[in-house]
Amino acid sequence: MKILDRLFKIIAFLMMAFVVIALPFTLLARDIGRVVYNPEVIEAVVNQHLVRIDVMAVLLQGAVNSALAEGSPDDPMSAVTMEAFANMQAEEWVELAKMVMPPQIISAMLNEILSGVFGWIDSPDPVPDITVSIRDMKRIWMQKAVPATELVLNALPQCNTEQLERIPSNWPDGGEYLPPCRPTEPTYSRVLESVASVLPAFLAEIPDEIPLSDSEEVQVDAMRQTQILLRRNRFMARVGWIFVIIVFLVAVVAGSRSLKDVFTWAGWPLMLSGFVMLLFGIIWAEMAPNVFARIRSNFLASTPRVLLSPITGMLQTFAELITDPFWGQGFVLIILGMASIAVAVVLRRVAKKEPSPAVYQLQPDGSTPSIPSDSLQTPSQTGPSPPKWGQAALDEDDDGERPSGMFG
Repeated sequence: MKILDRLFKIIAFLMMAFVVIALPFTLLARDIGRVVYNPEVIEAVVNQHLVRIDVMAVLLQGAVNSALAEGSPDDPMSAVTMEAFANMQAEEWVELAKMVMPPQIISAMLNEILSGVFGWIDSPDPVPDITVSIRDMKRIWMQKAVPATELVLNALPQCNTEQLERIPSNWPDGGEYLPPCRPTEPTYSRVLESVASVLPAFLAEIPDEIPLSDSEEVQVDAMRQTQILLRRNRFMARVGWIFVIIVFLVAVVAGSRSLKDVFTWAGWPLMLSGFVMLLFGIIWAEMAPNVFARIRSNFLASTPRVLLSPITGMLQTFAELITDPFWGQGFVLIILGMASIAVAVVLRRVAKKEPSPAVYQLQPDGSTPSIPSDSLQTPSQTGPSPPKWGQAALDEDDDGERPSGMFG
């Protein structure tokens, strides 16, 4: 029986060692999962750092430059457009982005994309069906076509006399040539009217919804494996810490022989796990600046400067959303562990102060025997009790109980 008791204690100690190491990691995985697999959190962070008007202006400028580079050099308006966009200043790009790329429209499109991605994780379809509606964007373009064109034309330098003479008097009916400068009236108004008349036909060719995934161009097997992997990781992030708690409870039961032991066995592993979590937090706080610096130098080296800061800020916000709860959980575990140990100490002291009840046998006539007078004497009168000899005395603790566990 004694061998079986020691075996249970050894198993309980090994299980508690596993808990001390595994609990911080599983809680960290849970915190990561609560951020990574939460579309609302991702949308809020992206909106905070990327869906900003200055960032939209940079993205718009890059898109316009790419479109102009692919345009036809024989287009009579190409030289004018390229010259106008080349002369636009940063504040003018910001103003143009406010007109044609309002953040609220971009945020709604981002929400559609995230909803499609996270809906695909639980979908039976191996390929995500993500479609973005640009109806509101096309409506904004129709409304802002004339003021946006006017903003672009105003970035051109004023036409000189020679350039004005080369513009047909009845432009564009008399010819589509337009020098790379800002024309005077009535040509200026005619340019605005021409854009307003051409834009509806141009937008009509653009579909109201744009699919972002095509099952014919993706590898179905690879997407299915990715889908299964995401589900598995999400499940482990959600329930991994529960498995560790179950191991913790089994170890407490296996190692305890009294109520005092329960609080002792529960307290130390919780407190040690909390200190491990705080150690992880301190190490991350020291390493974080170097980690983000390496990300910027190794992965974001070619990123435009105006986008570098928002992307880095977004990564830092994600890290804070994970580490801040992790810090708090570490402090909670330390407090719970110390409280449990304190309760165990109180129970130990209470057990020491309680005297052992005397047991007397009844006499044949039903009366109790008389209590010897020397038994009523105080320890100072009777003298010190003789020492206990044998292995049993060595195994007893101060309150006369045998130690019940490695934490007892």
